[in-house]
Amino acid sequence: MFSFHEQSWAESRYGRSWAQVEEGIRARLEDNQRFQLCARAWSLQQGRVKLRGLATLDRELAEAWVRRVRNGASAAALVESSLDPGPRGDGTLPWLPARLPIFEPAADWPQELSPGQVLGPLRLPDERVWRVFVVLELAEPVQTAPPRATLLEALAEEPVGPLEERAWFAAMTARYNAREGLPAFETPVQSFVRPRLR
Repeated sequence: MFSFHEQSWAESRYGRSWAQVEEGIRARLEDNQRFQLCARAWSLQQGRVKLRGLATLDRELAEAWVRRVRNGASAAALVESSLDPGPRGDGTLPWLPARLPIFEPAADWPQELSPGQVLGPLRLPDERVWRVFVVLELAEPVQTAPPRATLLEALAEEPVGPLEERAWFAAMTARYNAREGLPAFETPVQSFVRPRLR
């Protein structure tokens, strides 16, 4: 049975009963999990790359970083001057699909990657930030996606992030000629937003 507080909150917040809100949240979480499973399985089948990234609003600084790193400077040492130190604070990013045609100019993302390669400056279409990446490590593509339980375990450790999400969506848009915007996807931590009620 629902408590008075749950019922009251659901009605004041969403104008629905607690049972309807709970059903909507469950449906949203199931959709979210399905999306993450698809995106991660696709990423694994593309091959993946581990990158260190640097970010700045100044294109000239980004170009200087590219020159310095290509001439032997440590990208790790430059992270402290980056706007985005990444989730670990050292500029390293989670594993990403090796094909990331989501940056502009797209032609600057090479077909073949190798450790030590410097990429950039690049930026996402809706960003003013210029990014420089250094390839740290590569993982070969898998022929078939791992079992659901294995994927779920990996997702619990490292949910699909925004770049992996965008890469998957760009690939699906190209494959299916979709005319929609990005899916209403959030990582598990951010999933408890207004649910989509039926």
